[in-house]
Amino acid sequence: MEQLVNFSTYAVDLERFNNDWTEVQQFCDEEGLDGIELLYGTDPGENQPPSDLVKTIHFPGWFGWTRAWTDPHSIPDNADRAEIEYFFGAEDSKRLFSRFSSLLNTAHDLNASYGVLHISHVELDEVFTRKFRKTSSDVLFAAASFVNAVAASYPGAEPPVPIAFENLWWPGLTYQSDEELQYFMDLLQFDNWIFLLDTGHLMNHLQVKTEQEGIHKVLKTLKRLSPATRDRIRSIHLQCSTSGMYQKTYFHCPPPEGFEALTYREKMATLIHHIPHIDEHRPFSQKECNDIISLIEPDFLVHEFITRSRDELKEKIRKQKTLIMGR
Repeated sequence: MEQLVNFSTYAVDLERFNNDWTEVQQFCDEEGLDGIELLYGTDPGENQPPSDLVKTIHFPGWFGWTRAWTDPHSIPDNADRAEIEYFFGAEDSKRLFSRFSSLLNTAHDLNASYGVLHISHVELDEVFTRKFRKTSSDVLFAAASFVNAVAASYPGAEPPVPIAFENLWWPGLTYQSDEELQYFMDLLQFDNWIFLLDTGHLMNHLQVKTEQEGIHKVLKTLKRLSPATRDRIRSIHLQCSTSGMYQKTYFHCPPPEGFEALTYREKMATLIHHIPHIDEHRPFSQKECNDIISLIEPDFLVHEFITRSRDELKEKIRKQKTLIMGR
């Protein structure tokens, strides 16, 4: 099992390492990591990372991307550039197809072992209300249609790197039903894919309040899946999130007054206050998290944290790695 850490092409990450990929490599070596899972958020231009450092790629997480694929006419004519790029992914299906294909090609050029795609959809007001307009089946159908079309454009109708389908706590891939997962798998017309389990995202979906409760419920959820389904989970984002009380306090209610009249940037500024409190991305502190790893036996384990400094990143990696020594 290879152990990685999340990293990105955003300045906030690169500046901690003096914009020097050699320093990132040295950091991984010092912490006993095999490399990074790189979130390709922005094009780093000439400062491209070395392929031997990048083991896997994380594609951008577009909240509302299925609209660009299935219903591009629903994208507002007055949507600004940021909304198009970061929320919908593109202004129409053709451009979304092209953008994702380009990301796959980048992953291939970097010799990535897989590229991560979030299988979910949420509108910004739904973050508050939890009254979702799309069901998980709707999102899974749209996602399968999209990746099938992209895969079909490559030789042999297979993408150039495996696509790793990641769970969130919005409608889509949630690991709550083996029947729903089987429905999705039956729709896929190519074989170069895997499932990726984000433990914190699953804990968010289950709205757990303590780490012990979270580990127990994650294991219970995974054990309900068939062995064949679990066998497709080849990577884990290992992180802890116990935001159940926060979610019940601040959500399942109308959005703030005047929210719909805000611009996309203003709406996101409102949500930025909440999202780190929902998805905590902190290290586990209880050794029972090993039971999750033992059940899945992944090929990759990604220590995926939110940090404010290089020292904090080191501290969190060491805390979690201490629990899983020997793996």
